[in-house]
Amino acid sequence: MARVLHVHGMGVDVTRVLDHPCEAIPVSDRLPGDPSTRALRAMTPRCPMGGVHAMAIAERSIPATRAEGRDAIAQNGGVRNLIVPPGCTIPTQTPTAALRAVVEEAKALAAAA
Repeated sequence: MARVLHVHGMGVDVTRVLDHPCEAIPVSDRLPGDPSTRALRAMTPRCPMGGVHAMAIAERSIPATRAEGRDAIAQNGGVRNLIVPPGCTIPTQTPTAALRAVVEEAKALAAAA
């Protein structure tokens, strides 16, 4: 069984891979046509991965990045069985602080749950 089945692209049809054995399915949920975290959660019991816009993270403010992480967690119904990374590869100039902000937000929400 694959651990992670990366579904790449914009406007992907995730339903075509739902039967593939894996533990987590990452998608670029912030891109047009890709399923949201909420939609992916409704389609499969597998762990959704995503929530942060991969290309925008390099230029967005830290509060905006944290807000995306919170939104993904809210769509999932909490932090359980969710991984909140950028939806795909991030620009090399992405500030480390932006990535830390997502981790800190998830940890804070997990501690409050």
